[in-house]
Amino acid sequence: MKGCFANLNMKKKATYLFPVLFLALLLLIATGCGNGGDDKTVDVPGCFSREDYILSDTIANGTADYVKIYSDVYDLYPDSTTIVVGTVEDLTYSDADGIATTYYDLLVEDCWEGNVKKGDRITVAHNGGFVRNGNTLIKETIYNTPLPEKGDYYLLFLTNWCSGTYCALNTFMARYYISKDQTLYRFVPDEPYIKSEMDRGEDPTKLDEMKLLVLQLSESFLSNQPASLEENLNLLLRWEPFLDSNQDSQSLTEAYEEACLTLLEKTRLAVKNTTEKPTVLILSGESPFLAAGGDTFQNVIIEEAGCRNVIENYNCKGNFVTLTENDLLQLNPDYIILPDTASYRLSDYPLFEQMTAGMNNQIIRIPFACEHEFYSLNVSLGRGDSGAFLAVAFLLSNIHESVYNRNQFVADAYCFATAYYGYEEMYIEEIEAYQRQWEETA
Repeated sequence: MKGCFANLNMKKKATYLFPVLFLALLLLIATGCGNGGDDKTVDVPGCFSREDYILSDTIANGTADYVKIYSDVYDLYPDSTTIVVGTVEDLTYSDADGIATTYYDLLVEDCWEGNVKKGDRITVAHNGGFVRNGNTLIKETIYNTPLPEKGDYYLLFLTNWCSGTYCALNTFMARYYISKDQTLYRFVPDEPYIKSEMDRGEDPTKLDEMKLLVLQLSESFLSNQPASLEENLNLLLRWEPFLDSNQDSQSLTEAYEEACLTLLEKTRLAVKNTTEKPTVLILSGESPFLAAGGDTFQNVIIEEAGCRNVIENYNCKGNFVTLTENDLLQLNPDYIILPDTASYRLSDYPLFEQMTAGMNNQIIRIPFACEHEFYSLNVSLGRGDSGAFLAVAFLLSNIHESVYNRNQFVADAYCFATAYYGYEEMYIEEIEAYQRQWEETA
């Protein structure tokens, strides 16, 4: 499965869960939360109502092997694209492929981050629910996590899932119940490791205090992006949670640093042999179009790949700029970078066919497994992102293939992926995703 449940039972997956879209998180800053409300709920095919069945006394309680435990808001904020306060209105259930999922419609009361506003209604997926067995229902949960109920009042740290729905990061870890006196609390399972990690969190206890902290994190996010790949690497080497405690940390750090610098040296050498700097636009995948400006880390990636950001100086006082369709037509970049999880389809916007990138088949889609390399939040929260080095190489191999072709990228990427402990599986999966993408667009 994709999305919010994809990290179950996958110990070597990276800590970047879901299509974490980097720029979409800033839509609050670009456009605000607004007034009024829209119905953004989704009718998920194949769902059923529990009122139509007899509830069995049998309860199936499962476990999950989470690769990242969200102790508190400091962990949740970087991986969430939407943060809302709201009330559960309607519930439906799915048992597709034998997996129990609850879908609930949430009336948004307040929006702290993301492309929703007060009064909107959205659909959220929850891992757990009911599975049909004839005319009866068997309840299925993860660690006895309470299922959503009508009238529940939540603070949710969400990420985009699929077909317009959202999901809370690791289900119960990103769902805060709000009591009548605005006190916040989360369900904490009895599983010792998860409980110990969640108990060490330092969350505010009141809703207004949490909102203030999230806004402070947002401001920090905007002001702390590394200005170069070297600075990004320094952040990585200072922040070392990827190191296995049973390994020699110093030797792992050295191997990690060497892998990053070796790949960077190869790409920079290739860029020296380029004669032109095509214009590139990196879109977040949200509509209205939110794009990376000259002060973003994405701008560093573009320049390192021997290209020029088409909006590096385009009416952009901050890090990001919201573009209209007319803006896109006037800018007319040579290449457009877009994530696979874009909330709109290219076919919905005929203007792309009128642009140079569309006419020349130069709209580059970033595979789902690789989106964090272009859109990761970690670079802006003082952690750095190793994927940035692969992002430069990938962009270079697509745009300047005469000096650095795709075969070179794959070979270098495999070397990079196996250079240090713990990340081999993640990056090999991503390299294979890039290759599948090339085959599909060939």
